[in-house]
This record gives sequence, structure tokens and C-alpha cells, in this order.
Amino acid sequence: MVDTSDEWIVRRVGIRERHIVDPGVATSDLGTEAAGKALAKAGLAPNDIGVIICHGRSSAKAVKNAMRLAAEYSRRRLAEKIQSQIAQLHSRDARAQA
Repeated sequence: MVDTSDEWIVRRVGIRERHIVDPGVATSDLGTEAAGKALAKAGLAPNDIGVIICHGRSSAKAVKNAMRLAAEYSRRRLAEKIQSQIAQLHSRDARAQA
């Protein structure tokens, strides 16, 4: 935390409310929660999203945040895809051995 007064912050940047997260909570965690709420409000599923755009102080941080969001919302889809590919490989192996 920066050693300032509420008055100084309001006057300089206009922020009237501040929220402090628990230690270990990242901006990507907040983004994931916000994205989930936005999807629910819009009546959309994670698979309806084609692109995720994130911004950070550095490109590495932005990429990390985007990857966390994408991972959170595509984990199930990716797992299903991997299972499908494994099943296809097993099927090919079974045909090759027959």
C-alpha cells in the first residue's frame, strides 16, 4: 500500500473506493471471476468466446493473464479433445494389430 490519504487519491485520480485482495490473489484470478459473471449475464458458454484480450504492464504479464483465463475456460474442452485423440490412437492401434 502507498502511504497516502483518501483525499489525495480522490483528488488525484478520482478513485473513491479501493478493494484489497487476499495475498496470493492475482489480477488473472479477478479477471477469471469477472469473465465468468459476464458470460453468465450474457447467456454465453466459454466455447462461444473466440478470443481473449488482456493487458498488463509487460507483454509477459499480459500473456500470462490471458493464458490463465483461457486455461480456466477451456480446460474441459481441451480435456475432451485429448480424450478423443487418445481414443482415436487406441482405435488405430487395435485395427493395426488385427
